[in-house]
Amino acid sequence: MTSRFARWRHAICAAVLPSSGSLPGLETRDLRAFFARLDARGPLHLRAALSTATVVLGAVVPFALGNLQSFDKLSAERQNALLERVHKLPLLGGLVEVMKLVACLAYFDALAVQRRVRAQGRAQR
Repeated sequence: MTSRFARWRHAICAAVLPSSGSLPGLETRDLRAFFARLDARGPLHLRAALSTATVVLGAVVPFALGNLQSFDKLSAERQNALLERVHKLPLLGGLVEVMKLVACLAYFDALAVQRRVRAQGRAQR
């Protein structure tokens, strides 16, 4: 895997799962350990779908839609607009859903996030 691929993957995950409320955003997390585990032990079909989604959303779609930059170089507004547009398209919309699933797995993999979510749950009872 190249550093470019890792940048695309991280940028897409951060864009599909933006920060909200008091929980930290995915964009601030170091996801290398999570993705190393996923690459080593994740189901083959998930890894294949993730790789496909990363390349298509990270480079192919931005360039096909007239952007002269890959996904990670676009502004947050342009990233969101691109994802919204692609999500509505047959076949390509499923790639956005794959990235959402992986982003959620990566986000809740962090112990700090798990602790905060549990603490908020107890406070709401």
